[in-house]
Amino acid sequence: MGSIHVLPKSAYPLKPALRRAFQNSNRVLFEIDLADQNHAQSMADSVRDGLYPKGEKLSQHLSRETLTMLKTLLPYFQISLEKIEPMRPWLVSDLLMGYYLASNGYHSELGVDYHFYELARKEGKPTGGLEKIKAQTAPFRDLNDDEADKYLRETLTSLPFTGAWFRQMIQSWETGDINSLDVLINRSGRKEKGFYKSLFDDRNSAWMPTIRATIGQKENVLIIVGSGHLVGENGIVQLLRREGFHVEQL
Repeated sequence: MGSIHVLPKSAYPLKPALRRAFQNSNRVLFEIDLADQNHAQSMADSVRDGLYPKGEKLSQHLSRETLTMLKTLLPYFQISLEKIEPMRPWLVSDLLMGYYLASNGYHSELGVDYHFYELARKEGKPTGGLEKIKAQTAPFRDLNDDEADKYLRETLTSLPFTGAWFRQMIQSWETGDINSLDVLINRSGRKEKGFYKSLFDDRNSAWMPTIRATIGQKENVLIIVGSGHLVGENGIVQLLRREGFHVEQL
């Protein structure tokens, strides 16, 4: 199942096909195990990965152009530069994007993965994960200063258009328009080949042994990952088809 990680209340109730997939499952796997007792510690570790060593600060690592843009936009979020000085550009990018989405009614607790995790917990269905949080943040940790600067600058530049982009993405997701999802989520990022490959392609390949092992078992296993991991030439669907599996969109 393809997830959108942040959704508005208007996205509910979800489509019947999604609800049936959950009802017919005996076990649910997510990108990371949301029930992991070490989840909170792992989240804290990932945040620490987004901080500079003591004595370094964000403004020392940014280009003049990006720093000027950041200073211009921060007042709109009521955030001071001093507050984010300890953060690396990718963590600042995530912070600002999260603020923007929340202010426009998009929340992670309404995302597909968290929605079905809560249902699984209430119904006593076992859950698990395909990777650890460290694997999710690795592509960002590996960015050098120039790449990190560019990543933050592109986030700042795209913020005015994010609302329209998200609405279009959710509409494509709701209607099952996989070609449009591929364009919106993946193709725009493929020009950054190294980063895109580590963020999507490498992780997709790393998940395949676990996904493959669930097929043909006595129990139905529902696997929920970000929609961007399912579509495209190196998405999970195509990887399964290349191995001879029949994949049908419901």
